[in-house]
Amino acid sequence: LFDPGIIHSSLYGSMDIHQEEGREMLISTTSNDLSSGNRKTKEDDQERANKQEPISKQDPLTGSSSNSYPAFDDQDKIFDDTGSLMSVTLDSLIELLIPSGNYSPEQSYIFAALLNIRIFISPPDLLQKILQQCVFKQNATAANFTKEGRTRTFRGIYKLCLEWTQSIPYDFRDQQMQRRLIELLKRFERALIDISSSMDQVLNTDDNNYKGLLEICPNPTTLAQQMTLIELERLSMIGPDEIVYAAIDDDAKKRFGNRMNNIRNYIDWSNRLTYLTATEILRCSKRGYRIHTIEYFIDVAKECINIGNFNSFMAIVAALSLPLIARLKKTWNRVEKSKLDILRHQFDPTANFVSYRSTLKAAIWRFNSAQNETDAIIIPFFGLLIKDLSLLHRQCAQLLPNGHMFIQFGSEVSNFIKWKNRKCLFERDTRTLHQLLLSRTFTEKQLIKLSYNCETAEQTSEKELYRRLKNDNDVQ
Repeated sequence: LFDPGIIHSSLYGSMDIHQEEGREMLISTTSNDLSSGNRKTKEDDQERANKQEPISKQDPLTGSSSNSYPAFDDQDKIFDDTGSLMSVTLDSLIELLIPSGNYSPEQSYIFAALLNIRIFISPPDLLQKILQQCVFKQNATAANFTKEGRTRTFRGIYKLCLEWTQSIPYDFRDQQMQRRLIELLKRFERALIDISSSMDQVLNTDDNNYKGLLEICPNPTTLAQQMTLIELERLSMIGPDEIVYAAIDDDAKKRFGNRMNNIRNYIDWSNRLTYLTATEILRCSKRGYRIHTIEYFIDVAKECINIGNFNSFMAIVAALSLPLIARLKKTWNRVEKSKLDILRHQFDPTANFVSYRSTLKAAIWRFNSAQNETDAIIIPFFGLLIKDLSLLHRQCAQLLPNGHMFIQFGSEVSNFIKWKNRKCLFERDTRTLHQLLLSRTFTEKQLIKLSYNCETAEQTSEKELYRRLKNDNDVQ
């Protein structure tokens, strides 16, 4: 089946299943026995020339209709009488997996090509060759370095990776493959650190060209919906086992800490939203615009409550409650009091967050009574949820005198699984999502400095802190 440098596609020949000692074996054969990949005759040239038009309308491996693959070179691809690709060199087949400016492989083609390639090389070697081809394709033309070119290429690579990981997941359990992936992720992490430090050098805190969320997404309802999309996407990755690990005692958390990465990512998002809200407010050097921004985020928080997204609501309220924003008395004196009272009522921590729990209870009733799966959404305040589950876990871990056990812990986790798997049909706003996920947020020191720039320090402790921050900047 293998002539040096040529792969005969098993999907174009007959595939027989033979029984051998109780085990099924797949035996693939090609439709024709080719003598050499370099065989070229005038007759072959004429035959391929006649077939050029129908070939461009057919998927090279599956035979299905497609217009999305490039013209084939005569020397490294051979076709049968119907114009279907029958054999191809290994490098050419790998190259056809990589998208280009005017070409994106079909999903069925990706799967078929992966199956054929893996007959001859190991998954780690295939990964390495795909990386090499990506570099070659990226540097082939200047158009690939434009925003549109990069986006198109990355989408194609994502489609390839998605098909590979979902259709042949056991390839990624190979230790060598895992080492390769870890190496790539470490390089990616270092690149992100370099980019972040470069941004710190280029960007400054009083950038007049900055466009904030209020300008990009002036509708509070739309912003609340985009936050909900992000919340549900991250919540969907958290498994019930992670919830159990997060709810058990601290010693056990240390043992199982490496099994709670999705929870850490979710908490990182909540913290980011808090600091992003603070950054958006304190960027406003003019008091009037700062007041407008605060009222805007209060409206966003209200819309989060209406949707049932209590985690984003709490993250926004946490930002408004930060000392560096709460100290802006001249600003808060002009904020509409009725809007502020709504937030204070919902965020009131007295009586173990009784106001929040009442609102959550109403949302749960609405969720359970919904006629359609997409009619009601519940995203609980995650920090309080984990605290409640931890207390419940301790209670359920103790047997009753009659040997019975409480089962409330399992019931509560089951409810959370139902909430997090709820479908969300909100329309995605790419520009707003980009701003929420990728825009720069300031550090705590930078935010404190901005706060004192907005309203000068009045108390002795504030003046001392501001003086220390200025001295630190002078030293740097």
